[in-house]
Amino acid sequence: MMEGRGTLARTWQRYPLRFLDQGKVEGIPAPMARITTCGMVTIEVLTEVEPGDPSRGRYEVIPTQTLRGRGAVPALTLLKLLAGRPHRFATSDWLSEQMRGEMEVGALVRLDTIASYLRGLLCGLKADQRQSDALRVRVVEYLRNGRSSGPGYRLAPYPLIWVDTDALASHVEHGALMERMGEPTLALPFWEQAYQLASKGMYVPDEPSSEWAQDMREQVEGYLRQSVHALSRLTLALHGEAGEEEAIRLLRTYWQGHKTDEDALRPLMELLGKQERFGEAEQYYQQCVAALDDVESSRQPASQTRDLYEFLRVKQLRREPKPASSALLQGVHLNDLSDVSIPSLAHMVQFPKMEHPAFLEMGIREQASFVPSAPDVTLLPSALVSMPFGEAKERDWATWFGLKLALLLSPIESYSGPSESCLELQDKLDRELHTLHIDTNDEAYVRSRRQVLVTLATLPTALMSAAITGQLTSGLADVFLARCAASITACWHLLRGSEFSLIEEILPTYLPPLAYLAQHPSKYQQMAARLTTQGYRLKGILALHRKDFRGRDVYFQQAVHYSTIAQSPGLFVAALISFAYHKQEPTQATQIYQQALPHEHNVSPLQRSRLYAELAVSYAQEKREEEALHSLDCAQEVYPEHPENDPSFLYAEFHPSSMILEKGRTYLALTQHYPQKEYSRLAWKTFAGVEDGLSPFLVPPRIFLEITNYQAETALVQRKLDVCSAYLEKGIRGAKVLGSEKRLEEAVRIQKRAQKVWPSEPRIEELSDLLF
Repeated sequence: MMEGRGTLARTWQRYPLRFLDQGKVEGIPAPMARITTCGMVTIEVLTEVEPGDPSRGRYEVIPTQTLRGRGAVPALTLLKLLAGRPHRFATSDWLSEQMRGEMEVGALVRLDTIASYLRGLLCGLKADQRQSDALRVRVVEYLRNGRSSGPGYRLAPYPLIWVDTDALASHVEHGALMERMGEPTLALPFWEQAYQLASKGMYVPDEPSSEWAQDMREQVEGYLRQSVHALSRLTLALHGEAGEEEAIRLLRTYWQGHKTDEDALRPLMELLGKQERFGEAEQYYQQCVAALDDVESSRQPASQTRDLYEFLRVKQLRREPKPASSALLQGVHLNDLSDVSIPSLAHMVQFPKMEHPAFLEMGIREQASFVPSAPDVTLLPSALVSMPFGEAKERDWATWFGLKLALLLSPIESYSGPSESCLELQDKLDRELHTLHIDTNDEAYVRSRRQVLVTLATLPTALMSAAITGQLTSGLADVFLARCAASITACWHLLRGSEFSLIEEILPTYLPPLAYLAQHPSKYQQMAARLTTQGYRLKGILALHRKDFRGRDVYFQQAVHYSTIAQSPGLFVAALISFAYHKQEPTQATQIYQQALPHEHNVSPLQRSRLYAELAVSYAQEKREEEALHSLDCAQEVYPEHPENDPSFLYAEFHPSSMILEKGRTYLALTQHYPQKEYSRLAWKTFAGVEDGLSPFLVPPRIFLEITNYQAETALVQRKLDVCSAYLEKGIRGAKVLGSEKRLEEAVRIQKRAQKVWPSEPRIEELSDLLF
């Protein structure tokens, strides 16, 4: 209700009251004032008890013009500062520091004047003089012995003064409590009130850059997010399909103000997909992609979001079998599905069956004989977290991966030759394959995922006859390069598991003709050289794990050679790092790494980070402590927040676990030269990060086992027998399962050193039996 008084229009509201006794003053109506900080900061003061209804009071909204007046501005600032502090208390020193621009620094009298003005704003109730004086003192109280260091001011607690952020926290707490007690109906009103308060707007929006407001602002944002998810969940649980539109409204309203919040976007897209509103789902997904790119260039949505988008894209394809016209269908053609038939793919998977032992508990127990065929979209699994449409009795992973394969084949078959870089094609495929990482123990999922990788890895074999006889026409050369790019991409992904034998079978079938193209001038030479460089790096890594040290050096030298033909700084630096990594003499390794330094600003942040990290290790081995620590700092500083979005992520061989490895190796090397310092402790703490901070499914087994061996070595340096023997056993067993002679050799070397430290220890002796 509004009432004109003079030139200012005053707004009145009615709220419930309660009556308090404060010392000798009895029957004080409360709250005396209601402070709203979300959205426009608003002060509503109690002016009178409602005539005829003492349980309600009439509150006047202080006009904006009044709050902008002389004396009111610093008083309003003081109110915001106190309302956002724990216990609504702040010391005079802290307040003076925050209000430096509005008062003389250190002027306690001035601060007291501001507090007095604020008391006048908050005490609007007509009362006798004695009661009025008592209320003024309690509303904004000066405490001589503050809760921190020195005197300060405290805004009266609830119920004398109501502040929306405190009410918001209370509603969220009670809503969560009711849900925990199994009372969703009772929880709903609390979440509704929380949402009503938090959705009014940003916390103190007129203080966008004030540090003191950041914590509370984030807390309010968290409460808003929590209430939106709770309301949408409860609405669907209590009302079923009838509540879907309300849930969509809640999620959409919130998400439109937070377009990078994928946790809100996914349930919104799920509901839209259930209602077959694919156009809206597509529009919101594309807006999210654009918003993420604005925050960080080339940043992509999370894998769960991309999976859901793909699922809806396929679902739309099934519902609307007509020419692709929307962006949601770009890259998906009906012919792609019908062309993926047994005759066209059977020859791609005719390799001898091999046994590939599982790595610990995460590998494949048998080789699948699955040949992808035209998948029936209606059989797609729907019980995934990211694809919760309906409830399937069982997950038909073979069919879903068959469809995934069809989508992966589309950019390969449409490869445009020299006008499109093979690295761009690899980047597209890598981003898609990255969404298929092994994050489950579901054997059917792992087996079907493996078969997709095997199919991609064997794609070039269909053109071997033409390649070997030199009959590659221009059109066939384009297809051959595209399939080689797909194969090498798949091989990098297979290498992150335990598929060493499989890669050793596949690479030699097409690497010689690919190298031939790289050796001879043509429009295909650079692209062929880029792929050949990666192929020889893969062969070098495999030779390393087979303890073929001569072959390792030859293959890495070949990789360096072809990277110069490719004229790609990124591939050149990657090849040099591979060549230097296992040099026995750190001085030799340093010299090779330094050959890459002139290109440090021409490569991606991920590769630059790896170059600095490898230099840190070699410097540490050379007892160049300051240079080692400086290089390590540089490596950590430039390491990207989202390494999977780096253009070199596929072949850089520098996952987050690899950063842990090189950091730990640096500290361990420094321990040998500076045993009196804390480097052994830092090494152990760093290596332990692979167990504490990373999902085991996302750590390549060969990297995990290398770190395991270094953990055993660190425990040996620290003379911790139990820890050393435990990690040695873990490393030995893992190396045998992985089939890595290199990892086994590392464990043997550490075990022999341990025997010298503990010559008669049975636990160390028993490891010899395990080794052989």
